[in-house]
Amino acid sequence: MKKAILFFLLLLNVNVVFSKRQRHFYENTTKHEVGLGIGHFTSNDLTDIPSHDFIEENRVIDIDYSYTPAINLHYYYKEHRRIKAGLDVTWQKTKRNTYLKITEVPDYLIQDRDKNKGNPRGESAQKEIDQYKREIEYWKERCRMSECIYLDVIPQIKLTIISRQHFAMYQRYGIGVSFHYRKYAGKITYEKNYMNLCISLLGFEFGGSKLRGYFETLEFSPQGFVHAGIKYDF
Repeated sequence: MKKAILFFLLLLNVNVVFSKRQRHFYENTTKHEVGLGIGHFTSNDLTDIPSHDFIEENRVIDIDYSYTPAINLHYYYKEHRRIKAGLDVTWQKTKRNTYLKITEVPDYLIQDRDKNKGNPRGESAQKEIDQYKREIEYWKERCRMSECIYLDVIPQIKLTIISRQHFAMYQRYGIGVSFHYRKYAGKITYEKNYMNLCISLLGFEFGGSKLRGYFETLEFSPQGFVHAGIKYDF
């Protein structure tokens, strides 16, 4: 986390220096910004997708993973003509359907055991059969559909690099908390919380002086690697 904070501060300082070199900068008289956005490929997706190693270790099961796009609301207050500070709240839901792909011991193991009774190869096949039976019984009670719900609350800084009357380019940085809930059989239970980062390296605004659309990419955050929406300044 210390390295992430240092990286965040370094990016911020570099962009402040770059911004000071811009001569033409459009600034409206508004102080507040609110917005609504939707995003894909979020940092929460990375934590919830089952790993390849997990699937390999649990050979009798498979997992279908799906997600809804992240939806976020934000509010910023203009501290400086280039800098806004505020809060972003994001919600996202993912689903994991765990099911048995192997429900019986493979026939080749049974045949191998029967052909080699009384010798080491037959004993090895029997051990493998017993292991398969234990795994199948273990996962029979644990295969289910589960939903993960993420609520992310992240204070942020928005740094405007280029500003024109109908266009702007900016970056966002923030550190906050993600709350993780899991839903089984209609019951929602709290699981954990953890620190989460928002690093958005490339954002664009386009539209009027107050109502604008925005699009962001090159982003690691709960809002998504690709993130777009609308915003209003007042």
